[in-house]
Amino acid sequence: MNGVALVTGASSGIGKATVDAFLAKGVRRVVVGDVSPLDETVAAWTGAYPDTEVLALKTDVAQEADVVALVTAAVDKFGRIDYAVNCAGISGGGAFAEFPTETWDRTTGVNERGVFLCMREQLKVMAAQDFAEAKDERRKQRGAIVSVSSLCGQIAIPQSAAYIASKHAVIGLAKSATLEYAGKGIRVNCVAPGWIDTNMTQAERARVIYDWGTKPDRTPMGRGGIPEEIADVIVFLCSEEASFVTGATWNVDGGYMCF
Repeated sequence: MNGVALVTGASSGIGKATVDAFLAKGVRRVVVGDVSPLDETVAAWTGAYPDTEVLALKTDVAQEADVVALVTAAVDKFGRIDYAVNCAGISGGGAFAEFPTETWDRTTGVNERGVFLCMREQLKVMAAQDFAEAKDERRKQRGAIVSVSSLCGQIAIPQSAAYIASKHAVIGLAKSATLEYAGKGIRVNCVAPGWIDTNMTQAERARVIYDWGTKPDRTPMGRGGIPEEIADVIVFLCSEEASFVTGATWNVDGGYMCF
């Protein structure tokens, strides 16, 4: 794969694994944003792939100015964005009737508002840029966007109202953008991970959702996933091989949604 990739939430978990997967596929121009420090991670990427250019910015996706700055910097440095992956996300829980407003605002601010802001700025850039080269004229695209939802974007679990609502919204945003931009050569899709072994999900083991139904050994495959298993699907959805896929939500959950 050629082109420029932009990934939010890139310091760890699915976001970091997605950058790893892009690099393994040949992408050598990468823009990353995260609220956490990225220096060591960037050094590891450029150490493994010395011909890679990585632009890293501290980015809170809930803040409009941060998102605009990230996308603007990407275009200023590389001239375009071919693949945009919106991985930044947080969890937040509590009983519905006692759910703290500040927890609701922060969770939906990152997971829903953040994805909207990122997609809005990414779509502006992609709609204005030339088509990338492709092996078949029908496969040509101006860009591809993949946002990370969740199996919780399609079902509900207790004590997670803000997370559930925000991850449902991510799927709705992708469908809405698809109707407006599919004819302009921009594909927009979602992945919906099940229980993936990340820092965020490890923290969830103390909450009711773990035992209620998302526990890894309750998947048909009998285990949780690893970030690389999500990243591989994300990069596929960005690639020319997925050129007729848009408006879709790909479950990567060990078969959980078959219940």
